[in-house]
Amino acid sequence: MIELKFDGDVTGERRAVFERSAQRWDQVVNTGFDPIDIDGDILTGVRIDVSIQPIDGANGVLGQAGPTILRQGNELPLAGIMEFDRADVATLEAGGRFEDVILHEMAHVLGFGTLWSRKTCSKERGQWTPGLSVPHPQGNLRPLIRRAAVPSLFQTRVARAPAKAIGESWCSVTSC
Repeated sequence: MIELKFDGDVTGERRAVFERSAQRWDQVVNTGFDPIDIDGDILTGVRIDVSIQPIDGANGVLGQAGPTILRQGNELPLAGIMEFDRADVATLEAGGRFEDVILHEMAHVLGFGTLWSRKTCSKERGQWTPGLSVPHPQGNLRPLIRRAAVPSLFQTRVARAPAKAIGESWCSVTSC
């Protein structure tokens, strides 16, 4: 189960959007694991530190994310960070795209596009949902994916996802 740790100016309404996104990913990816002590914190699921802060001003980088601590052995994420540009958040909310960008960046924390080269995933392996090019998992990522649940993650979001949230960027970048 994904645990979100909020830092700074994240309102209750915005937290709810992050929580909803985490719940959607928990339906698709096995994010829980046996308890692990990380610097005195006992983790039983992927911890994501979330902040909304200045990055580069309006209309640049919307958000950036990735894993920060990997498990020994299988190198899957234990913890990660998601940062969103304060200058872009209100525009994303007004355009109904904030949740899309959160889902996209949360995927990077979970290893999508950030750990694939370590896990020998291939970009040429097909599609899971119409309009969203995502390789089929290979190697150590395969047991984490609940493939039957993948369409439900994006069923209402794909048509409105910003261009950088679909297609090639899932395979090649760690920030948008």
